[in-house]
Amino acid sequence: MTEIIFLVESDVEGGYIAQALGESIITQADDLESLKKAIKV
Repeated sequence: MTEIIFLVESDVEGGYIAQALGESIITQADDLESLKKAIKV
């Protein structure tokens, strides 16, 4: 299984953004719990 590391930052418009390091994967959510669900496989 390949591990993907995400950088999580606060969005200036509210919520959070997660970007995978070295990959073209970006997602956003209103709260950290929703963000965790969005990036978990």
